[in-house]
Amino acid sequence: MVALEEDGRRGIGPLVLSGLAIFGAIVGIGRLATAPPPNRATVRPVPASRSLAIIFLAFIEGHGVVGVVVGILAIVGGIEVDPSTAPVVVILALLGAVIAVLPMIRDGSDLDPWIVTKAIPFMGGLIVLAIVLVILASVIQETGSGTPPAWAFPILGLISAAASISLGVLGRRSIEAAARAEDSDVAAIRARAISTVVPLQTIAVIALAIGIILVSTAH
Repeated sequence: MVALEEDGRRGIGPLVLSGLAIFGAIVGIGRLATAPPPNRATVRPVPASRSLAIIFLAFIEGHGVVGVVVGILAIVGGIEVDPSTAPVVVILALLGAVIAVLPMIRDGSDLDPWIVTKAIPFMGGLIVLAIVLVILASVIQETGSGTPPAWAFPILGLISAAASISLGVLGRRSIEAAARAEDSDVAAIRARAISTVVPLQTIAVIALAIGIILVSTAH
């Protein structure tokens, strides 16, 4: 009985990483959605602020999706997962949605509706993936001897979440700067935005890659 309980505790580790990655991605996307609209009309089909928003949304969404991949690999790979603990993934996703949506509701009239309408489906997609992951954990109960270190996954998940939230906060600042900038300043703002994305993206990718390696080699 003790061994089974220990296996269950170990098995939830990858799901915690998945939940935290989704949580951080949703919160980060929510921060992007609180960006203000461009202050003036532009002849460009998509103002610089909105094109930057799409770039940041895509990167942050990727963090959440790769986090889901870790959970799926753990489930189909035979790592013990207690189905009763699986809902933690959805709980974290919904918590992230609440944190993301409340500022959007509070500051709705001051936000760029174009970015908001793009951010909502991104967040909704991550919540759907969280639900699918929980369903898989409940239906697929492969047995195996894999027991990756449980302590590593929450740490990796927190790193991924922190990177996503930081991208959202710093991305919002870049979007706000681009919304107020003159055409001559847009190139410099984009360059600074890229310098923001690269290190944070690298941190998140490394953390999630380590999670995949731990799951893939625990057999």
